[in-house]
Amino acid sequence: MRRTPQRQLTVLHVVQPVDGGVARVVTDLVRAQAGAGLRPVVACPPGSPLALGAAAAGAEVHGWAATRSPGPGLAGEVAAARRIVRASRPHVVHAHSAK
Repeated sequence: MRRTPQRQLTVLHVVQPVDGGVARVVTDLVRAQAGAGLRPVVACPPGSPLALGAAAAGAEVHGWAATRSPGPGLAGEVAAARRIVRASRPHVVHAHSAK
């Protein structure tokens, strides 16, 4: 039987708030996780301060165009999040949003 190398532990952070305390915590978590040899992935609104900060801290960033409040776009946001989960194949999903 052939053995395959284990996949790098991947943590997906799904985040809508892109500034303030949430963004700071996520950026700090990404920096620590990347430093520990994990693969941090962040799904957040593209072009946001969080997207830029997370990438600089070592995250693979996926644009997730979510709004803060639930509304008519919620089904599309969920579908987009599902695509990101499938693409990144995380071991852990850490949601930092009310959604």
